[in-house]
Amino acid sequence: GTGRTLAYISDSTSATGYSYSYMPILSFLGGARLRYFIKSFFDSYGELSFLYATGDATDSSFVEGNTDKNAGAFLPVSASSTGFIFSPKLENIFLFKPVFSAAPLKNVQTLLNAYLFFRSTKGPISEGGIDLNSDSLYLGTEIDGTVNFRPFSDFGLAITTGVFMPNNSQGGVFDATERGMEIKGKLEFSFSF
Repeated sequence: GTGRTLAYISDSTSATGYSYSYMPILSFLGGARLRYFIKSFFDSYGELSFLYATGDATDSSFVEGNTDKNAGAFLPVSASSTGFIFSPKLENIFLFKPVFSAAPLKNVQTLLNAYLFFRSTKGPISEGGIDLNSDSLYLGTEIDGTVNFRPFSDFGLAITTGVFMPNNSQGGVFDATERGMEIKGKLEFSFSF
């Protein structure tokens, strides 16, 4: 990602010592995925994916927080979801995601995801509850499970549940009083006609 952003930087010629100036952006988003199919074991597959979005350790806030001569935080054009519970915007984030899926019955598919979330730098992210004094990059782990059941071609049912365990230990990224363990469930019906 390239372009420019408005930054509030040190300026010796200004009366306040700071001024707003446009600074160049040079950022990056990339990922990779490896999937292996195991047809003989319940039509299953295993997958491992990796996603990396650059950040900027000198940013003072997530939105327009650049404070130095170069902006390195990736600015996503659109929102993109990651985890079922913890879904930060793709700026200053990298994650590993192992997945296992199997179809033990003809009309049933199961899916198990795990996410290991990290910050790319010590800078801010889009989620609240961050301890600004923490040097840790590890954000937390999320584990999600989904069961899809389609008894008829035009009717389906999906049950999803997950748990997010934030890094709110001593020295962790999250303040323990702001963000604790989170559990979420969802039931979906789908009709086609």
